[in-house]
Amino acid sequence: MKKNILESYSTILLLACLLLTACEEEEKLQARKDIPLTRTELNMVEANNEFTFSLFNNLVEISQGSNLMISPFSLSEVLGMLANGAAGETKEEIIKALGFENYSIEEVNTYYKTLRKGLLEVDNSTQLSLANSVWIEENFSIETAFKKTLESEYKASVNVLPFNNSMVEKVNSWCHHQTNGRITQFLTETPREELLLLNALYFKGQWKEKFDPKETKEKIFFKEAGTTRSHYMCQDLKALCYSVEEENFKLLQLPYGNQAFNMTIALPDKEISVDELVESLSAEKWASCIQQMKNYNVHVELPLFTAEFEYTDKLKSALQKMGVSTLFESANLSGISSKKGLNISGFKQKTYIEVTEEGTTAAAVSGNGMDMSPSSLAAQEFIVNRPFVYVIQEISTGAILFIGKVMEP
Repeated sequence: MKKNILESYSTILLLACLLLTACEEEEKLQARKDIPLTRTELNMVEANNEFTFSLFNNLVEISQGSNLMISPFSLSEVLGMLANGAAGETKEEIIKALGFENYSIEEVNTYYKTLRKGLLEVDNSTQLSLANSVWIEENFSIETAFKKTLESEYKASVNVLPFNNSMVEKVNSWCHHQTNGRITQFLTETPREELLLLNALYFKGQWKEKFDPKETKEKIFFKEAGTTRSHYMCQDLKALCYSVEEENFKLLQLPYGNQAFNMTIALPDKEISVDELVESLSAEKWASCIQQMKNYNVHVELPLFTAEFEYTDKLKSALQKMGVSTLFESANLSGISSKKGLNISGFKQKTYIEVTEEGTTAAAVSGNGMDMSPSSLAAQEFIVNRPFVYVIQEISTGAILFIGKVMEP
């Protein structure tokens, strides 16, 4: 007999930070389309970015020195979906963790709907797919209002079927399709739960300025304990940097395609650990540093890296540290079903990232509102030969899609 437990599988995520191969037809690059958020929605981005750094800090603490990469945006959208079915203290905990305690559930739903739509339109050279699905065991009774909200506000496909081996195949097929074949076996056995909420995100971005594979060199990477050898892509390019004497880290921003998305590398000084850097970061501090970046001629050396991750218990522990506790023990999920004793058994997120030197040079596009004039300061070196943090954002809103750290490439 199945237990009355809901499983929120957040997130099936693929992040491939590389360019289209040379055999693919190159699409004409279009100018960046900024996402038209209201002032309220921009404030919600800032609040949600605080959720990002809090979640990441907790996961770094729990993970104890290992490589890490998550999609806080994807997880927060699943929590947003769950908030529509929660009530009382359970709903309050979810909303507070997301940073949305000053907003109605209608504003939360509109925020995710608007941002999701905008993300898909800002850069025609970036392959981006966002999809939600709901899988309901055929004997489980779900509230009609909850189902309609997920369909209309989160564009979730709803599937009602017996939970058996055929269902496992269908879920894995959906995962395969939504992640372009990168994640093919999300479920390994028939779930004991009666409801699954799945979110899939696929990102494949083209570097604005390519790295020449001929310049890739094998060099030493200094781990926190010992050394290893890694292949570094090396290039002289024009890029935004942040480096001030008062701070114990510096930033480098590498844009994709038409500059709607970028990867920002945060490199701590040799005197501090990457975990100490993470602990010092907040959404406010990050935004302030990004705004102070200046354009330099930079010699960049960045290691190639590929990694896959899967998180279950760690996500649950991180959320509990952020005050989300009743969701797993004594949840009020009356908006999902009239059944008594429903709880969330846990969250699951699978991620994949590949960073290579592949790419094409894009045409010039409009600026991003920062100081883009040539700096009068000396040229910079940005040698990423020790553990670092990376963040991938949409530039017009500042929304953080992915965040991770590399302890060893």
